[in-house]
Amino acid sequence: MKALLPHTLKQFFLGLSLIIVAGVSQAATTPVLNTSGVIHGFGSKDFGFSITMPGIYKVSLTDALAPQSFAYLGLGVFNNLNNLVMGPIVGTGSTASGTFSAGAAGNYKASVFGITPGSFNGSSNPLQSFGSYSVMITPVPEIQTWAMILVGAGMLSYHLRRRSNSSSQLKPVVA
Repeated sequence: MKALLPHTLKQFFLGLSLIIVAGVSQAATTPVLNTSGVIHGFGSKDFGFSITMPGIYKVSLTDALAPQSFAYLGLGVFNNLNNLVMGPIVGTGSTASGTFSAGAAGNYKASVFGITPGSFNGSSNPLQSFGSYSVMITPVPEIQTWAMILVGAGMLSYHLRRRSNSSSQLKPVVA
């Protein structure tokens, strides 16, 4: 019975560390905004999102190049007082990214502005000229999060290495 208890505790802590590592890594990469859209001619679209934890956030803006690349595609992030906290970043023909610091929890707004080719020349109808884009905003994991992930992975590898060493040392009993 005494030998069974430490083994059971080891299994319990191993399982607990796996749950913690999985939870921390998922929380560190869950987007607070993940959207896409289409702009006809020239215009802008606003997307509201909420931040529950202050910290550093990464913003990615992608020109989907479908059906054509934008002549100009930009994005800015505003706080609840409508102050610009990041941007503008320009993602014409590719993906652009930047970071901003959310000093407080609250409501924020991402504003996308785009101009498609042919929007201003007289030969093209702006409504027939459109482009598509995507926006993603994710939290940047803090040092403590990475430390927790590394400790959990270290505990897991230690336990697996120790288990493989103990099973390789078992010798069959020959009668």
